[in-house]
Amino acid sequence: MNQKPVIGIVAGFEPGLGSPGVGMFAESADYVRSVVLAGGVPVLLPVTGEIPDAQSVALLDGLLLPGGGDVAPHLYGQDPIKGMGATCVTKDRFEIALLKICLAQHKPVMGVCRGLQVINVALGGTLIQDLPTGTASLQEHRGSMETRDEPFHRVYFTPGSRLHDMAGQDSLLTNSYHHQAIDRLAPGLRATAHTADGVIEGVEDETGLLYAVQFHPENFTRRFPDFVRFFTPLCEKAAH
Repeated sequence: MNQKPVIGIVAGFEPGLGSPGVGMFAESADYVRSVVLAGGVPVLLPVTGEIPDAQSVALLDGLLLPGGGDVAPHLYGQDPIKGMGATCVTKDRFEIALLKICLAQHKPVMGVCRGLQVINVALGGTLIQDLPTGTASLQEHRGSMETRDEPFHRVYFTPGSRLHDMAGQDSLLTNSYHHQAIDRLAPGLRATAHTADGVIEGVEDETGLLYAVQFHPENFTRRFPDFVRFFTPLCEKAAH
C-alpha cells in the first residue's frame, strides 16, 4: 500500500487566538483542505524561533510556504519605504532555512503569495516593497479579504511551462491580495505567469521541484475544483 506524502505547511504564531495571553500556532484551513484534496497529508510546522535542522526536515516529503505578511527588506539589501507592512524576521529566517534544507534534500516546494516572495529572496532576488508606490501601474492587486473565493484579475501563463500545464489554459481569473511582488528575479527561477501590467504571478525552476504563484489557489479549491491542480504536482513529486 502506497503511503500518502507528508506535506509541511508553515504555521505562524497568532497571539490573539486561544486563551488570553497564550495564543496559537495557526494557518488557513484552505491550505490544509487543498493538500488533502491533492492527495497529501498536511502537517503544520510552527515557527518557534528555532532554525529547522536537516534531521527534522527529513521527516517531510514536501513543503508548502503559505501567504502572510511582508518579507523584511534588509534580507534583500533594502531599507523599508512608505507602504511597507508588518514584518516578522523570525518567520522569514525560519522559512528561508526550511526552504534551503528542502532543496538540498531534493524535496518539492510550493509557494503561495508570500511564499513566492520568500523563495525569490532566499535565492537571491529582490521585491517591490509596495506596488502602488513602487510602480506606475494602475492595476489593482489587492482584492477584498472578505471574498477570498471571488475572481479578481486575470493571470496569463507562459505556454509550455509547468504552471501553464496546471492552469490547463493560457489564462485564468484568479483572486489577489498582495501589495508586494518580485522585482529582480532570483537566479535559477523562471517567471512563467504575469498579470496584464507585467507583475510576476508565478515562477518555477529547472529541476521541476520548485514552483510558486502570487495568487491564492487554496481559496478557490472548494468553489472551483480545477484549482486543486496547482497542488497536485507538489503531492505527486513528494510521493516519489
